[in-house]
Amino acid sequence: MKRMVLALVLGFCLICILYLAYDLKVQTEVRPTVIAVTVQDIPPYTQIEEGMLTEIELPARSIPPTALHSKEEIIGKWTQVDFGIPNNSFFYENKVVTQEELLDAERMKLGENKRLYTMTVDLEKSAAGNIIPNVLVDIWFTGRGYGNEVVSGRVYQNVQVIGAKNRQAENIIVKNVSGQENKVELFPTIIQLAVSDDQIDLLAKAEQLGQIRLVPKSGAIVRWGEDGNEVPVATEKDPYDVKEEIKKLAKGNGI
Repeated sequence: MKRMVLALVLGFCLICILYLAYDLKVQTEVRPTVIAVTVQDIPPYTQIEEGMLTEIELPARSIPPTALHSKEEIIGKWTQVDFGIPNNSFFYENKVVTQEELLDAERMKLGENKRLYTMTVDLEKSAAGNIIPNVLVDIWFTGRGYGNEVVSGRVYQNVQVIGAKNRQAENIIVKNVSGQENKVELFPTIIQLAVSDDQIDLLAKAEQLGQIRLVPKSGAIVRWGEDGNEVPVATEKDPYDVKEEIKKLAKGNGI
């Protein structure tokens, strides 16, 4: 008899626990939750301003798990290059990003009349990982002349590094500060430089004729264009300048 009573009590307690759990789940799902939504169509590649969104209350169950909730998480960020947001829609993670996270963030850093020049490097050519975005580098060339003699010298000075990525095209600065323990290359294998059209032509020829190496400059990192000025260009004649030799070698080799 006592066992039967105990079983009934335990069964009743279990039913109460299940009921309370279910009731809590239902209340959680229908609880009004503040969520940000658009009040207009937002095109791709647009910085989000306060007037583009508002906050409303919806049942929690109707809000997707990857939706951003508050205005503070969204205002000032950008829609991705290939993703606009229609009116009365949620803002989703990975679709609303900082300027640094944009798919073409490096291109947006370019000064006027500058282009991205991309080259591959190894640990040695990246100065053991010391070539990072916004540093200045000198570009050196080493090759062979007509008599098989070594031709070496500096091609350009004060060239700004715009991007530094690993083999998976991931930004190494983000990876270095993320605290991740997985095995990810934290030194660059891809470097992007801000150069002019003339510089692109000569650099492409130099890479065909020999090797180019990036040598970091001393001093603080720079921010191209923040004050409306470009990185200063050396005005004095460089005793190590090798541009004319590269042009002669390129012409002689039909490049």
